[in-house]
Amino acid sequence: LTSGTIVRHMDLLHKYLPRVPVEIRVTLGGTDLQRIFVLNARRVHDTDEGLMVVDHRGGLTFATWDLAAMLGYPLKKLLKMKLEQLLPQPFSTMHGRFLRDQPIVLPPVSCRAGSGVHLVNSNGAHVHVRLKITPKAHDHSGHLSHVVQVSRVDVASQEAMYGDKRLQLFCSMDGKILSVDLPNSSAFGFRASEVVGSNLADCIDVFQDCRAQAGAHQLELLLLSLLDKEAEMPGTSWQVKVLSPTHDGEALKLPNIDPKAPPRLSAIHNQ
Repeated sequence: LTSGTIVRHMDLLHKYLPRVPVEIRVTLGGTDLQRIFVLNARRVHDTDEGLMVVDHRGGLTFATWDLAAMLGYPLKKLLKMKLEQLLPQPFSTMHGRFLRDQPIVLPPVSCRAGSGVHLVNSNGAHVHVRLKITPKAHDHSGHLSHVVQVSRVDVASQEAMYGDKRLQLFCSMDGKILSVDLPNSSAFGFRASEVVGSNLADCIDVFQDCRAQAGAHQLELLLLSLLDKEAEMPGTSWQVKVLSPTHDGEALKLPNIDPKAPPRLSAIHNQ
């Protein structure tokens, strides 16, 4: 005991999270007349995640000091705030119903799915974070609370910032897609591996229009012109529409409020 060499590994029970593995080192303390045991606990797995608990009305009932420091608030002030005060517009005014009703199907870009989102700090600046949200029913009232683990995203890393919202396609000069960097991604509403073996014209509207108007043999010229544009202005991007290469045109048509309006396709997503 006096040397502090008694070390034990155990799990501590957390009020909001699963059990936390810790290393306990036992030493002696107190005086000669009254000895006490001093237990120093250290987490086995380090984490930089902040934590907050939000009730069904959006009020913060618990938060850690590191989350408060990340957002620039004193902890006491943060605990008096509501979640809507930490969200940018328009999400702050639209978010209330999602606290009361948990969606059955999570969109791939939802914060509940781990997509990158923003919180607003004390200066009004956006802080890029990823959330891990776990619903928790209150023992007495039955109301639903939300345990939110908050991880800050490294804004200097393009992969960390946008990796879950984009796909990299590797294709031949005739537009055939040979591989994709994240085959299990569903960022565009379909499994990314489905595009492998298809053509760019099957899933991107710009190439689809080119093939329809000028023929498939012109796709190579379009790719070359895009490469020339990239060499001329590095980082140039275009807004296009992406749809599943396996879509069924009739099956994906959505009903229109206006019967005179052209049919819409549910598989189309803005990139």
